[in-house]
Amino acid sequence: MEIEVVWGMGRRLFKRETLIRNLEKVLESIPSLDLPADIVAVYAFGGMLRGKRRLHDFDLVFLYSMSEKQEERWLRFCRNFSSFYPPDRYPLDEVWSVLEPYWKRGIPLRRAVEDEALAKILSERGIVPQWAGCFSWTEILEGHRGSGLFYPSIEKVIKRMLLRCGVRGLQILVEKYETFTKGEATLAPKNYVLAWSPEKPDVRANLEMPQDEKAAFIRRELELFIEKISAFRESWMEAKRRVEELSVKAGVNLDLEALEKQHSKVEISGGESYEELRRKAETAREEMRRYVKETAILQRIARALENWIESKGNLPDHPAEDYISLWTIKGVKRREAKEEEVRKVLRTLKLPENHIITIKAYGRTWHEIARSEDERKRLLREAEIEKKRRNLILGVMRAVKPLDRDVKVYLEMDGEGRPRVLEMVVCKLLEEGEDIVKALERGGFQVRKMKDLVYGYKEIDLRGDEDLRALQTIAKETIRRCV
Repeated sequence: MEIEVVWGMGRRLFKRETLIRNLEKVLESIPSLDLPADIVAVYAFGGMLRGKRRLHDFDLVFLYSMSEKQEERWLRFCRNFSSFYPPDRYPLDEVWSVLEPYWKRGIPLRRAVEDEALAKILSERGIVPQWAGCFSWTEILEGHRGSGLFYPSIEKVIKRMLLRCGVRGLQILVEKYETFTKGEATLAPKNYVLAWSPEKPDVRANLEMPQDEKAAFIRRELELFIEKISAFRESWMEAKRRVEELSVKAGVNLDLEALEKQHSKVEISGGESYEELRRKAETAREEMRRYVKETAILQRIARALENWIESKGNLPDHPAEDYISLWTIKGVKRREAKEEEVRKVLRTLKLPENHIITIKAYGRTWHEIARSEDERKRLLREAEIEKKRRNLILGVMRAVKPLDRDVKVYLEMDGEGRPRVLEMVVCKLLEEGEDIVKALERGGFQVRKMKDLVYGYKEIDLRGDEDLRALQTIAKETIRRCV
């Protein structure tokens, strides 16, 4: 299939036609999937219905319904594939002896269940292998949000099985049909349009609307957005007032008025054309996003101000504005706002975000306050080198993992950012046999045994001018000598 993709600011943009084809591909795959329930309808919402030609994703709700037989089969699966089942059963413990060897060898659960021997054992215990493969080892071992309790979710199974056909750009939510139609779903109110059902299977025809219907739809969408903006702005104003109060106590001047001036007021006059409604809807959507993100940032600024007020006497000699910027950049979670979005708000408030240098190395990220322009330049150079090191390491790892998943690499670089030493480490279970020791020694690794593990370590001196492809070749040749 022809790939029709363009690139936006950090996120992939798909053509409308591509996303519709991807949905059709998923729908065509349903008869071949052993889903735990029947898909009885698919509803669309979001940008696809606002006439956008290019979108980051296609928002969909898949509705399922279950027969009595399907419910019995699903309950049997849950009884035998959960960490605890009342009153006193621990089903995963009962089956762990057959799962553990795959876990120890680092084989993903979705791949492990493809093993015929394991699939046969699971099936005999009422555990559908394809359903079990929808979960990861982390999920079943750590449970819901790390609670240690795991119970399978039918929505998660359905969603992951639907997406296994390899399509991209579909944002799928799964809800029970009866719950959705009664208005009892957990989803936020939206303008949903039927995209598919057994009675109306033509996705394209379902998504097409006459011009008057399109205008009515966009108007309803815009009205809903304006309602949400009002609620989001209320939270934003509350966070802003809190920051104003604390900034006075901390003696920090913030230009909150400049932040407010950047927002646009969206209203419906009543005489808008379809295109005008579309533009207003997109403006309103951007306003909603900004209010939500800025509220999270303002809340973090408030906490940073509180920290400064409580501990300013115990901090190194930096201006309060530096610490407010540092703690805000560190504190805002990526799901709330990207770092550049946080920095933009700080700049608007006249806070010195450029004094804070973020260094993203392989495996960790840290932040430094630059005391002077010279130190700022030095830290920026360090950040640049660490970024290059991280990209090279990740690139080499991608090349060697298919050959040996137990390999880890690290790269030593000089002050000019040139690669000088490629370090390779292999850690394997000794139960794989003494042959692994000989294989590692054949590849030039220094080998050390420790209890039931074998460690292999090798340093490879570099010239300094190697690019990613050259480093990948060196690493792959080293691993191949161990085969």
